[in-house]
Amino acid sequence: MKVTLSGNFQISISDEVQILRGKGNPGSGQILATTLSNVTRGITFRSVIEDILDVEMPHDFVPQIHGYARNVEIYERSVSFELEENAPPMISPILRECKRFLDAQLYERCKDKDYHDVVTNAFPILED
Repeated sequence: MKVTLSGNFQISISDEVQILRGKGNPGSGQILATTLSNVTRGITFRSVIEDILDVEMPHDFVPQIHGYARNVEIYERSVSFELEENAPPMISPILRECKRFLDAQLYERCKDKDYHDVVTNAFPILED
C-alpha cells in the first residue's frame, strides 16, 4: 500500500508505522495519512492537512493500519513510502559483512527472521 503524507515526518526503511487517520481506503492500495505514529522512533505526527477543510474529511482507521515502511521517498514538503504488513528480514548487506564477527549459531538462527523474532531467538544463545 502506498502511503503519502504532507509534512516532514521522520521515517526510515523498516520503521514500524501505525496510520491512525487519513483519507482513502486501505483496499484501494493508496492512503493519504494525516495522523500516524512511527512506533520504532516513538513519534506521533499530525499533518497540516488534518486541519484543512476538503471534500473528503480525514477519518479514523478502525482497526488502525499497521506495517513496516519500505521505499521511503522524502520530498521538500511531503513523505511517501510503501507500507508492508510483515517485518523485513534482518539479513542485509551490512549483516552479511559482519557475519565473520558474529556467533555462527546466532547468525544462522536469526538471519531470515523479522526483528521481533531475532530478539527472542538471540537471548537463549547469548545466555549460554
